[in-house]
Amino acid sequence: MAKDYKVVNGIRFAKDVNTSKVDWDGPTDPELLEELKKPGKMRITTMIDEDVYDALKKAAIAKGDGRYQTYLNQLLRNVLMNPTGIEAEGRSALAEMIKELEEQMKEQMKKQTDAMQRRIDSTSAKMMDEIKKMKKRA
Repeated sequence: MAKDYKVVNGIRFAKDVNTSKVDWDGPTDPELLEELKKPGKMRITTMIDEDVYDALKKAAIAKGDGRYQTYLNQLLRNVLMNPTGIEAEGRSALAEMIKELEEQMKEQMKKQTDAMQRRIDSTSAKMMDEIKKMKKRA
């Protein structure tokens, strides 16, 4: 009998490759058993930043049913197993970001140019007033 061994939460599981029957010496947890019956699934524990988690949940909701773990699995699969697909996706997202930044920069430059022109106009007006005053004195 061929067995596949996994350690989950410190408990060693022996899964029969042919029948998917799982044996272990430890507490019986139906959820763990169901997870182990899924082909190719493995339970892991990891830490991610809260803002990343929030973004992941929001993206999963926007993309469909809100199952963030499934969405995370899809993202990881795209990045790790389909680099050309993510590159194209990344280029598209990068192009959108560049376009948005260019628009913001144009808007900011226009504001700064307008503010500079107002200062120049104000300074010019003051200088003209001073010149007129000087001519009257002369």
